[in-house]
Amino acid sequence: LGELNIYMAHMSADNATGKIPLIVRWPGITDTQKNRAYNAVHCHVDAAATILELAGAKVPESWDGVSLADALKSGKDEGRVYTVISHMAGSCQRSVRFDDFLFIRSYHDGYHCFPDRMLFDVKNDPHMMKNIASSRKDTLGEAAILLDDWYGEMLKTATYAQDPLWSVMIAGGPEHTRNGSFVGYLKHLKTTGRTKWADYLASRHPRGSTEE
Repeated sequence: LGELNIYMAHMSADNATGKIPLIVRWPGITDTQKNRAYNAVHCHVDAAATILELAGAKVPESWDGVSLADALKSGKDEGRVYTVISHMAGSCQRSVRFDDFLFIRSYHDGYHCFPDRMLFDVKNDPHMMKNIASSRKDTLGEAAILLDDWYGEMLKTATYAQDPLWSVMIAGGPEHTRNGSFVGYLKHLKTTGRTKWADYLASRHPRGSTEE
């Protein structure tokens, strides 16, 4: 609803897109926790791992999901230290959600003029109005390490040699940027009074700005 200038679509690995409510109802466990809200960070693949464990089965070691069954049983608001969000449709991005922060690394901005690195204090700035990357170098570095650690962990159990995000990048970026319309889009920006953004995009994507 307007976060990062995106309306009515999911074009970014941002907090508005990735923060999805998880509602759990499990007889014998959640009966005494009616209307209880948890705020810990989880990943969507954790839901499958949780269901499996609550059903009495063992979560395979190869799964990326982490069960929150113990947290539900004990009533403790505990989850992941951080989680990573990947996006490869409207842009090519990976973000890290940790503590009160969201770090977004853009590899292809999808022609949305996203900076390469964005950092937001999503607790005090939930709509991501202020990019604090330039003023919080320490937090930016912490986020970069977490993202690198996550990537290393994924490689240990990956069943495919190619990272899906890099597959999209090798193909030329998000699909809508590969239809040969970039030059026309730059012209449209200029004729509608947005020459500054047309020049900015052309500088970020020099190969596309020379192709008809």
